[in-house]
Amino acid sequence: MYKHDVLRDEQSQTHDEQITDPTLERASVWAQKNKNNFFVKDELLYHRDKVLQQNVQQICLPTARRNEVCHLGYKRTKEKLRLNFFWPGMSKTIREYVDTCLAYQKKARAVIEDRVLSDTEGKQVC
Repeated sequence: MYKHDVLRDEQSQTHDEQITDPTLERASVWAQKNKNNFFVKDELLYHRDKVLQQNVQQICLPTARRNEVCHLGYKRTKEKLRLNFFWPGMSKTIREYVDTCLAYQKKARAVIEDRVLSDTEGKQVC
């Protein structure tokens, strides 16, 4: 199979996932009316936005593909995703995913909750 055939199959699968995803229904209606920065290009649903002072066209990512892209911690994940993707409730979904992602939790820095130390005489020092 040629690379362009693989890309076409991937695009077709993404299209099918977009039109069956209930979270993208409203965005699809807006795209048909050319409202709220939603539009269709090459049969895929997109959203226009400005990220880091750059105009971007974000693919509206179906629910089935969202977990594949959320592994960098909340802030970095959100900004990287916004460069290419959009979906309704995106911030909340990313926050929930990062908070429950075992791979991210293993990489995250340990949080030190108690910084009070005691000296050799038993007095507390900071």
